[in-house]
Amino acid sequence: MTLKDLTAQRYLHEARHRLRGNDPQAAEALLSKALDELPWDIGAWALRGIAWRALEDPRADWLHGQEGLVNFLPLKGANDLLERARDHLHELHENAPFPLGQSLRGGTQTRANLFAYASPVLQELAEAVRATLEDYRAQLPALDPSHPLLRHRETPWQFDGSWSVRLTGGSDHHAAHIHPSGIISSALYIVVPDDAETAKGAAALEVGRPATNLGLDLEPVRTIQPKPGYLALFPSTLYHGTTPFEGAERMTVAFDVVV
Repeated sequence: MTLKDLTAQRYLHEARHRLRGNDPQAAEALLSKALDELPWDIGAWALRGIAWRALEDPRADWLHGQEGLVNFLPLKGANDLLERARDHLHELHENAPFPLGQSLRGGTQTRANLFAYASPVLQELAEAVRATLEDYRAQLPALDPSHPLLRHRETPWQFDGSWSVRLTGGSDHHAAHIHPSGIISSALYIVVPDDAETAKGAAALEVGRPATNLGLDLEPVRTIQPKPGYLALFPSTLYHGTTPFEGAERMTVAFDVVV
């Protein structure tokens, strides 16, 4: 690809560069061109949301600020499910690697598709997540054919990838990132560090804070303080990352939702 190639990917890369140069107006114009060609590209919508916020454009609230788009819900299922899942996940993490080229900065991540494992407890966990996803759907705003997530409000959903991440205190964290293949991203809290409850902001999930390499000083759309047995769900067009903590362990299960 050269600078003369007027493609959606070229517009997307240049828009990212314009955001780094603190020119959200130019970035928005380029993203509009990219979305003309690829109207539902998650990466383009994620950057557009950032550009709109930087411009104080009211469309930013339509995209990410509507009630219910970011939600934090108790997991459905048996009362002892979390404890049984925790014990099994600890066994998996004993031999789990550090994933190269992803958002983790320290910690381990389970291999392959977690919800495809033959383990009865993981199958039970997947069913509990599916039930909780329907609670999320019920609390979403109305169907909106022009919105990258709400256009799928009534469409059947399924998982596309699932995994568990274990972080330990100190410098372990997730850098801000997006999952460009899904429509909904997630974090189910299995184990929460002690200081997540005593130190405000420790081990928190920051939803909507841009990636640091964009160089933009925008606060998160929402900061979620972790709680065992609760599931955070939000549009995949939102960047998300975690804050450091000093406690012993933070373990989550995550997955992408697709149509």
